Amino acid sequence: MNNDNKIAKLDYLQLSTPYSEQECIKEGYKPLDYPIKFYKRGYIDLLGVRYFFGNPKTNNANLIYSGLALDNIRVVNWNTRDIIGGMIERGAKITRTDWAITEGYAEKSSFTVMDIATDYASGNFTGTLAGDTGKLIVGFDTKQLDNPSIGAETFYIGDMARRGKRGIFRAYDKGIEMGEYARDILTRIELEERKTNAHNSARRYADNMPIGDIINSRIRSSSDYWTQLTGGNVPEIQRGKQLQSATDESEKLDKRKHWLLQQVAPALAGVIASDEDFADLFSLEVDKHLKNLT
Repeated sequence: MNNDNKIAKLDYLQLSTPYSEQECIKEGYKPLDYPIKFYKRGYIDLLGVRYFFGNPKTNNANLIYSGLALDNIRVVNWNTRDIIGGMIERGAKITRTDWAITEGYAEKSSFTVMDIATDYASGNFTGTLAGDTGKLIVGFDTKQLDNPSIGAETFYIGDMARRGKRGIFRAYDKGIEMGEYARDILTRIELEERKTNAHNSARRYADNMPIGDIINSRIRSSSDYWTQLTGGNVPEIQRGKQLQSATDESEKLDKRKHWLLQQVAPALAGVIASDEDFADLFSLEVDKHLKNLT
């Protein structure tokens, strides 16, 4: 394993910050039809950053940088470390960060999701999240119907009920999500942090702490592959390939959400009410597919 075969990046950012709604209106940002919980109004800019206002408990705006928005920011050559540092200096409170390292872009990954799950079961993980429950999702590789194989697609470490406070760790096969064959495995590890942990890590990131060190501060393995994966100077994605349309994606998402709310939500609620375990399974499955969108 070498650094040419690894890529690190910030894959999601959410924060509460002083920001004027009038600025969104002045800049002509597109209004969102379906703001998030607790917020009455939302906007999206051309890069895909979403701005939410109208929470009766705070005068701050809630800003969300999805994976798409962060990639677009890199395309226009804005430095994410500088952006976060500047926001914190102006009084922003970082409320969620997703830190990711993917191995296998230059060649197939040298380890798999199942390797990480086995490593966890062997007691090789330490850190504040290591004592939480581990869950493995196994799926079929439907792209090889003539010789279907079963492979581990996602492995979680964390307490779903306390995720909003503690965060969660996940490892998943990015190759499967990108439509690659199993032989082209791209294994990604990702640490999702919330609240104080997210803010502290974002501050360290702005002060140039490597993403591998941020992940290791919360969860780590004593295995050789982990040391090689997270240690050293893992290249961080600095530039995106091309701008992705955020406004078009927003319109599609608004229509999709309306349909889901009207057609799917009632039936889903009935199943969850009768089967508590299904709620956890559904949450894990949603998280896995969210990575395709961001």
